[in-house]
Amino acid sequence: MRVSTFMREFVSDEKLILSGFDQEAAIATIARLSAFKGENIQVVDLVYWLNSLLIKFVRRFSTFQPNKEDSIWVPDEISLLP
Repeated sequence: MRVSTFMREFVSDEKLILSGFDQEAAIATIARLSAFKGENIQVVDLVYWLNSLLIKFVRRFSTFQPNKEDSIWVPDEISLLP
């Protein structure tokens, strides 16, 4: 496996963050972290932890109207994550 790194400024703008977001790498990282927590750390409810992590992430980068299930819009850059 090869890994390359490069410098990128830390930004708080969601559009700039999404432009460089690698969702396959994020999925693999979350899966590995979940497996590690499940095997080595005494997590009371791993599914609850994983759900809250994904909900917080999607809430930050998607748009929705409260109390309307059909109003959620998830950008293509993170569409695999939920």
